[in-house]
Amino acid sequence: MSNVSLPFNASQQQLALLRLVNWGLKIGLILFATDLFGLTTPPVTLSYVLIFEACYVGFSYRFHRLSMNNNGLLFLTLLLDTLFWATWLYFTGGATNAFVSLLLLPIAISAITLPRWAPWCLTIVSTIFYTLMIIDITEQNSGSVMDHDMSQMPINHVMQANQAMAANHVMPASHSMDMGSHYLGMWFNFVISALVLTVTVGFIAKRIRQKNAELRYLREGQLRQEKILALGTVSAQMAHQLATPLATLRLLTDELVDT
Repeated sequence: MSNVSLPFNASQQQLALLRLVNWGLKIGLILFATDLFGLTTPPVTLSYVLIFEACYVGFSYRFHRLSMNNNGLLFLTLLLDTLFWATWLYFTGGATNAFVSLLLLPIAISAITLPRWAPWCLTIVSTIFYTLMIIDITEQNSGSVMDHDMSQMPINHVMQANQAMAANHVMPASHSMDMGSHYLGMWFNFVISALVLTVTVGFIAKRIRQKNAELRYLREGQLRQEKILALGTVSAQMAHQLATPLATLRLLTDELVDT
């Protein structure tokens, strides 16, 4: 039992350390790389979220043994990791954030360590979060394009354009359609990546677990055979040790009978 639990314990500790690294990465990007990567300056609300996440990271590191052999608790922690990543991404640029692919990290971890239902659930949750961010950024860009186009027009043209759009229910087309196609492509790319992780990595992890189970079964059979062989060797040695004094006693008995 100890040989099985120690590696699992080590993996849980590594996962807790990974959460600490992720939290430090979020803080570092906000403080030192906002302009470098084009991130949106986060509001004060995100500070409270990061403080709460720091408490969660400390608790998960201190009590990482609680999730040993408990798939439900491990899934819950990965779900919280997804929620924290989605919140950070939303307040720092949403779907346009360059680090949005980090939403795939909990999916990959669950595909390796948990049953098949877990990565599928996280894929659905992550896709919902990313879809909401895509919708939000699309609405913001549509509004900004309309405001910019209207600001470049004379007042009488603005009034005519408003009347035409109100009558026909149309939006400014060119730039909005291009960005809409771009965001749709981003969404498909995210969904395909999540599905590849869920299916491929989950399949590979399942095969590895099956191979480990087979190797464990063969190792246990070999140990049983070695025990039987050792028992046979000890029995032969005991028989040999008993045979010598018995033969001596028999020889003495025959001599006494002859005399």
